[in-house]
Amino acid sequence: MSAQAKPSANPMLIHDFVAWMNDWSPAEKFELLDGQPVAMAGGAIDNDVIAQNIVIATAQRLRERGCRALRDVLVRSSESDRFGAFPDVHIRCGPMPDGRQTWIDDPVAVFEVLSPSTIAIDRGYKQQQYLAMPTLQHYVLIHPREFRVEVWSRDETGSWSDFPAAAGTAEAVVTLSALGLSLAMADIYADTDLIRTAAS
Repeated sequence: MSAQAKPSANPMLIHDFVAWMNDWSPAEKFELLDGQPVAMAGGAIDNDVIAQNIVIATAQRLRERGCRALRDVLVRSSESDRFGAFPDVHIRCGPMPDGRQTWIDDPVAVFEVLSPSTIAIDRGYKQQQYLAMPTLQHYVLIHPREFRVEVWSRDETGSWSDFPAAAGTAEAVVTLSALGLSLAMADIYADTDLIRTAAS
């Protein structure tokens, strides 16, 4: 989730951005959006709970497949030198890089938990950047205030679905076929206001 940009006359490139983040270690967390460092806003409790739920629900099954769910690791793109973002959760597969590395460029799935201040960019610029990544197979948007999860998936030909598969009830299941994963909505939304309200 991103807030205000720190405007610059000259766009910053991703290698400079990574070096800047590593060397300066700013108190705020930044993303690089179209060449501009953008400070990330703090999120609501439910947004963080949902992100944690995804990691918990997928951890064992992903480990069996040689994959990991990550948070707080920068995702950069081999397709753009002006983009680097911190998704709420992302999944990568294969041998892990050096544990001191602060970024990856080969996510298989990216999850964003939406908020009013980020929904436009998560559906717009960020989605365009993520879907251009050759390794990405699923892009998942989660609405924290309603039972709604949208999944864009790449098909066997490498093309992206024109419209997302949407799960819209507490009993629904979200399928990520490239990872062999099925996530129950009840697990995604566990311990959130939405689940507590539905149970009362």
